[in-house]
Amino acid sequence: MKTIALLLLIAGSTHALTLVENGTPKVRIVAKADAQDAAAELVRVIEEMSGAKLPVEGDLPAIMLGEAADLKVEKTSRAKDGFRCKVVGNRLIIVGESPAGVYTGVERLLESLGCGWYVPGDVGEVIPQKKTIELPDNFELAEVSNSINRRFWYGGGSKGKTPATAAWLRRMNGANFESGSWSHAYAGLISKDVLKAHPEYGSLVRGKRTTKQLCTSNPDVIRTAAETLTGKMAKSNALVFPAGPNDGGGLCECPECAKLDTPGYLEPSSGKPATTDRVFGFASALADITSKQFPDRDLGILVYSEYSRVPQKLTKLSPNVFPMIAPIRRCRIHGPGNPNCEMSRLLQEEIRGWAKLGPKLGFYMYNYNLADSLLPFSKVDFYKRTLAEVNASHIDQLAWIFETIDSWAAHAPSLWLSARISWSTHLDVDREMERFYTGFYGAAAEPLKAYWTRLDNAYAMTPMHCGSSYGMHKIWTPPLLAAARADIERGLKLAANDRERAAVQMAEAGLVSAELFMKIWNAIAACDFPAAAAAQKQLEEHCKAMDAKPEPHWAHLRYAFTQYYMTFVGKVVDAGNALGKIVVKLPDTWEFNGKPLGTMSTCWADEGLTWFQGEGTYRTTFAVPADAKGLDLNLWFGGFDNNVDVTLNGHALGEKTGFIKPQSYENIGAHLNYGGNNEIVVRVAAGSLAEIGTGGIMMPVVIYQGKAAAPDSKPKPAYEM
Repeated sequence: MKTIALLLLIAGSTHALTLVENGTPKVRIVAKADAQDAAAELVRVIEEMSGAKLPVEGDLPAIMLGEAADLKVEKTSRAKDGFRCKVVGNRLIIVGESPAGVYTGVERLLESLGCGWYVPGDVGEVIPQKKTIELPDNFELAEVSNSINRRFWYGGGSKGKTPATAAWLRRMNGANFESGSWSHAYAGLISKDVLKAHPEYGSLVRGKRTTKQLCTSNPDVIRTAAETLTGKMAKSNALVFPAGPNDGGGLCECPECAKLDTPGYLEPSSGKPATTDRVFGFASALADITSKQFPDRDLGILVYSEYSRVPQKLTKLSPNVFPMIAPIRRCRIHGPGNPNCEMSRLLQEEIRGWAKLGPKLGFYMYNYNLADSLLPFSKVDFYKRTLAEVNASHIDQLAWIFETIDSWAAHAPSLWLSARISWSTHLDVDREMERFYTGFYGAAAEPLKAYWTRLDNAYAMTPMHCGSSYGMHKIWTPPLLAAARADIERGLKLAANDRERAAVQMAEAGLVSAELFMKIWNAIAACDFPAAAAAQKQLEEHCKAMDAKPEPHWAHLRYAFTQYYMTFVGKVVDAGNALGKIVVKLPDTWEFNGKPLGTMSTCWADEGLTWFQGEGTYRTTFAVPADAKGLDLNLWFGGFDNNVDVTLNGHALGEKTGFIKPQSYENIGAHLNYGGNNEIVVRVAAGSLAEIGTGGIMMPVVIYQGKAAAPDSKPKPAYEM
């Protein structure tokens, strides 16, 4: 099923259908009950554009909508929301596969007249002023979506569930259309009572039967789970029903399940066996049963975690299995095939491999860099590469889910593009983005296009792969910050009206976040924690101001600041600011497993350690001033992933655990050489967050004088974790 888009606007046509002439309506609206909301939208926008309110009665030529029309939709889709617009004689006819299709047809007509909805809310609505509106007599526009699922959801919570966002999505991609679910599902396939009566149906983990997962090689499990699914299909009109593993690992270790895996075929992010064949073999076995009764229903399974790799034994999937790639353990910055990224080359191979197994493939995409929604981030190149792979693979049926956080100051162009591609993968990305910049920013389009394009290029070309805000100093270099500030300042001067100025100000708010973040980051690197704390307070107030904005929501306070930023950076600032006098700042670069490796200045994913497993050892030397002897000295780690075991000059200081948790070893003075060299050795385990790409020592290490302030005497932060 391919999207068909025909827009025939032949220059020089001598005949035209006039909708409005010099502010006077020349057509009327004819719509039955199925198209009333589409008619209302058309009347509203035409009036805003021309001043003319199209009547619903009279003898004027007609715009006929939905069931009131006598035109047929020639191309159909499984989503059943395609449309067709056509000038036929002195009529404009807009029909759809459903009322949703009619509404989308109206929106595409309005877009052809220059209208645009670029972000939610009033600032995103751009309606040109035209006193006369004409269509050529050979005008025709027809589209069907090549996706059966176009879910765009806000991880940030309720602020995304507003009428303005719903209206925006309806105009952009036929609404937040969901055909079913690909969620983790084993827990819902066999009831607790049945599992209690038949513990052998549960997964075998470390020699004991559990309810963590299912024993998917057991024929009775297949039969019982299929019965559950057919029961659900009988009660629902959904097209896709979830049938994948529960989240959190723990798949069955029994001999029959384990032998379905290929020895030595591993998921590189964890080093564990790839379990794709067993997961999707089970799904195909279920689909073989359910499809006999419900041939038009599919089983949705995430391609995720230890079942991300392309199957080695399965050569074809059941046509009723609908896999959805969720690349949480691949790079979110670089699109598939990006030569600057090993993970993205693997993702490219996986997309191509999965596309060969069946006619359907979904994508669960992340519209932000995991654990960071604060800093401006662009995924235009990422999605352009993704579409190239999708279209080259000739996938018949697509499904999209975009995990999004409503931080429009940081993500606006990518959010726009993600909504557009969820309707059709055959769009021209460059032309689509040109439309966004020109339409949304108006007179300020040139510098704002330069701002976002420069930023997109920086992300696409920089070999930085880490989640959260680690590594962002490699993107937000002083030259980029200066050029970005110049772009924004020029845009503010060029903005021709309040709407355009508000659009530029939203982008500027994202830049201010980057400017303040880099001020904080550089202060941490210099161990100037008072300066970092002062800038952090500014950032907090800035985030609160962005959070208070109506739609489009500029930033989500919880995800931009109090959760992600504070978890990964802010608590280091608070703890560092509570330290006593810093006597020694240990170097940033240490020796790690025999090679130089930065600590705060880089991360494992950027240093060829993307797939590192097991343990490693950091070591470095440092000097302590002779006059520090006799002081109460303590060793402080700003943060590490995930545990460290420290030896100082041959003395074991012990183990500390906790992800990015500032921690101290107290009273180390007796183990130091004053006025001479000291050696510290830190044994670390591999990072606990494989999807983030961190590992080892990640923040400054210092020796400070005096104990840290007691917990009850520390400054109370204004946020709650």
